[in-house]
Amino acid sequence: MPRYYESSAAVCPFYKGEGTTKIICNGLEEGEWIIRSWKKTAKVYKEKYCRSDWQKCPVAKMLFEQN
Repeated sequence: MPRYYESSAAVCPFYKGEGTTKIICNGLEEGEWIIRSWKKTAKVYKEKYCRSDWQKCPVAKMLFEQN
């Protein structure tokens, strides 16, 4: 079973945790998670959205639109 951790560098309010190839975010409903997965690494996405410009993240936009 892969291990996930919570990065202290993450600034996105929807961020829940990550692994080397995955990012875990809040889901659309209570108690639900959205898991984004990449074949090799999620590093570029993490740096672009989770740790800096989270308002432009497709998941964050979707979650804001739902509310």
